[in-house]
Amino acid sequence: MTAPVTLLETGIVRLAALCEALGFEVALTDDAVKLFIALAGSWGRRAAESPPIWASDITDDHSPFKFSLALDGCRAELRFLLEVQGDEPSHATNWAAGLAMNRRLAREHDVDLSRLATIEELFAPTSACPRFSIWHAVSLRPAAAHAFKVYLNPQARGRASARATVEEALCRLGFASSIAHLAPAGDRAEPRYFSLDLTARREARIKVYTAHFDATSDEPAQGSKLQLGDCLPCSPERGAPLGPANLGRSIRRSLPWPPG
Repeated sequence: MTAPVTLLETGIVRLAALCEALGFEVALTDDAVKLFIALAGSWGRRAAESPPIWASDITDDHSPFKFSLALDGCRAELRFLLEVQGDEPSHATNWAAGLAMNRRLAREHDVDLSRLATIEELFAPTSACPRFSIWHAVSLRPAAAHAFKVYLNPQARGRASARATVEEALCRLGFASSIAHLAPAGDRAEPRYFSLDLTARREARIKVYTAHFDATSDEPAQGSKLQLGDCLPCSPERGAPLGPANLGRSIRRSLPWPPG
């Protein structure tokens, strides 16, 4: 009898097909597959058709990974988002496994964890944490270094503390003046995701994703004017002033579903 296809095998097949469709060289495809294998180690051997033992919030069917493409003219960027999980998955064990993966990435891929270290304890999950504790994302494109980021949960201390958690994180990262650009606090909006590029480069980014409830069709345009701070270049306040000019293409409308 043929053994069940695993999540790892399923992911590798799809990843290799995407790399081929994008015209990636063999070396880049091999790197992409090796990275996926490393990040998928905690759940890769599970049968793809079996019910998930942890309801990952990354996808609707609770698969712990997904692939996406970012297109900019003729340039394509391949991305994958994964949830590293503990041996017995929970918010706490997934957090511990995610931090261990951060250290591995720092050793093997020269990932910078200095900015994350200043805010890490703010996002450590408590019993009130919903949905997830930490996700990892990788971006790949030809002739460029691999880019890594983490997604953290502003609601790790509970929904009521999400806004305060984001504000404190921005202050620690040197963006206190950007708090005024976030979506107004209230019952109709709440922070859902906080992402941080794992690099020391000046152009590194912070992104705050906000869920908007009961929004009307007239609100997106108005909201985009109010929320330039929802996506922040990761240079400190003593650098260039934050505003539309230097946010440029970094501005992203916040969304109520998992980011890509």
